[in-house]
Amino acid sequence: MWELKEDFADKPRLARYAKRHRAEYAAGIDVYRIAQTGIANAHESCLYVYAKITGNEIQVLTIGDKQSQQRDVQWCHAKVAEIRTQESN
Repeated sequence: MWELKEDFADKPRLARYAKRHRAEYAAGIDVYRIAQTGIANAHESCLYVYAKITGNEIQVLTIGDKQSQQRDVQWCHAKVAEIRTQESN
């Protein structure tokens, strides 16, 4: 079973980041954004995944970039709500 842990997380830094960069931190609600950066002249890419806490699944949701981030996050939240509704039925 997968378990998401924050035992070694810098919680004050996470809180400051969430406050200063709401859009970047907004994925949340079991949706995680994995970004690729640091490659010279490369277009930043973001992979969004849903970690199902009650099982051992990580569902790939979508991929996007900085320009589509807000739309991607909204779509991911809607998709996770849909998944949870299906699971509860």
